[in-house]
Formats: sequence, structure tokens, C-alpha cells
Amino acid sequence: DRFILREKLHRSLQLLENNSSMSINQVAQYLGFNSPDDFTREFALYMAVKPDRYREIIASDEERMI
Repeated sequence: DRFILREKLHRSLQLLENNSSMSINQVAQYLGFNSPDDFTREFALYMAVKPDRYREIIASDEERMI
């Protein structure tokens, strides 16, 4: 169901932004994806960037704000 997928991906944004100690694999597992590869593929389709790159962008933006 696309609604559930969208909700999982929305939650993944929060986890990636606020839980830097969680690996991409842990985020994928926590949200119930079949595999980290499935999560990465769906995330990249949703955000046009892979989750690890998204986390780098967020960290970079936070450093500039300090």
C-alpha cells in the first residue's frame, strides 16, 4: 500500500535526522522493510537521494547553522 510506504519513508526522515547512532540497516529493519536494499531503493525514489547521502546533507546543514 502506497500510503503505508509513504508513512514509513516520512518516519525514516525523522530517524535519519535525529538518530545518527542508527545505521541505515537498523532504520530499514525498524520500519519493517524486507531488506536495507529495498529501503534504500524506495527512499531514493521518494527523496531523489539515497539515505546515507541524505544524512550527510542534513549533517552539513546543521554544521552551517552553528
